[in-house]
Amino acid sequence: MANLTEKAAIVSLGNILRRISLFLSGILVVRFLTQTQLGSFRQVNLVFNLCSMALLFGIPNSVYFFIPKAREDEQRGILTQTYFTLFILGILSAIGVFWTAPLIASVFNNPQLPSLLRTYAPYLAFSLPMASFFAVMMSLKNSIKASIVRIGVTLTQILATLIPVLLGCSLSTVFITMLVVNSCVSIAAVWFSIHLSPEGSFRSPKGFALQQIKFSLPFGIGTIVSYLSKEIDKLFISTFFSVTQFAVYSVGALELPITSYFASAITTVLLPEFVQLFEKNKIEEIIQTWKESRRKLALITFPIIFWLFFISPEFLTFVYGNNYAEAVPILQIYILIPLLENFASRGILHAKGKTQLIMYASLVTFFSNIVLNYVFIHLLAEKGPPVATVIAIMLTEVYIFIKVSQELNISWTAIFPWKEYQKISVVCFLGGIPSFFLRIFRLFEQSELSFLLVTSIFFGIIVGGSYLLVILKQHDVELVGKYVNRLPGGKGLIHKILMLRMK
Repeated sequence: MANLTEKAAIVSLGNILRRISLFLSGILVVRFLTQTQLGSFRQVNLVFNLCSMALLFGIPNSVYFFIPKAREDEQRGILTQTYFTLFILGILSAIGVFWTAPLIASVFNNPQLPSLLRTYAPYLAFSLPMASFFAVMMSLKNSIKASIVRIGVTLTQILATLIPVLLGCSLSTVFITMLVVNSCVSIAAVWFSIHLSPEGSFRSPKGFALQQIKFSLPFGIGTIVSYLSKEIDKLFISTFFSVTQFAVYSVGALELPITSYFASAITTVLLPEFVQLFEKNKIEEIIQTWKESRRKLALITFPIIFWLFFISPEFLTFVYGNNYAEAVPILQIYILIPLLENFASRGILHAKGKTQLIMYASLVTFFSNIVLNYVFIHLLAEKGPPVATVIAIMLTEVYIFIKVSQELNISWTAIFPWKEYQKISVVCFLGGIPSFFLRIFRLFEQSELSFLLVTSIFFGIIVGGSYLLVILKQHDVELVGKYVNRLPGGKGLIHKILMLRMK
């Protein structure tokens, strides 16, 4: 168990470092490109991401199933066949993008797109095989090497983008540089994983290719639907508005994995436990464990979400500049998405084996998002798609609430710790009040950095003090104390806090 925890920590750390690197590089790209260039740059990436997700068919995830079950002398053939299948799909995808580039450009109202899409199209032949690299390495039980190489690949790809951007090169040159560097890196990573695989034939077992596609297709469809659901708003904005308006929107439409990082880790730990509890029909224990996990998740995520919401105007202009101040409402709406993720309860359905209901939930999100985007874009212009996305996610979670309550034979209100949510929300709201007064009296108006520092200090004092004195339970404090006591001067601090709370 300790070994598994260590591996999970390494992988999580690698994901966080990658996310931070991408976020910081994104800031520089926004700062150094014009709005027209940024819009075109992100539209190209949007098209390529959609193509990649559509043609992967869930094949990378199938590796987790097939390689561990195969004999050592068959593993090299399985991963080679996986890479070859994705390479062929990548070539077909590249050809498709090349020939449909003018049509895509007309839909997105961007005459620059055809040349950029055609320039970068060959990369799909290499990016699709690369999408299986991490799954292959993890299946071969090389988690540390997988994380290190993944970070190295990410940093190399970032540099391939940033260097020509910082040098003031044209977008065409930027994409040519990305094509050459990223293709070479992908080839090297694929070769590296094959080199690390056990000795054996490069031929896969007979009938494996068809077996893999049959296994992967249902999962792939669900993945595609989920991904499209997240990107529908960007497609609508690209279709109905100009390139510069899309650029502003894309800056505000930040996908902040505030909740998902923690929620996925919690769910990963709970899933096997819940499977066993369902077999023993210990429904009450499942409910109590789930509610406690949601409470702990809210303790971490609510303060971050509320804090970002309160400081979003100054945060966005400080990071991206005043040219993107119009994106603030988009960012504030998007921040509601990680808040809603605290109410996600798919893990219970997954543990009970009701994966079909999860697929239905994805379809609810997808189709409701399309309809709502079309309606709200006419009512609220650029603010319509993010509002539609939030409502679609909310409808999906309500649908899952109902299904979970039916499966557990309980009221849907019993699934979450609503009173704890209210307490934490009130405390976080109080922590944000100083930011309103600072704006009203125009203090630090000329310095976003000073505003961010002062409001963060106030927020931390109010929320932190309330947590220690009111919100946190004794076992929460004791758990934190195990780590605080290891710090210089921390020994005995938790005991003092507990004594203060008792008074």
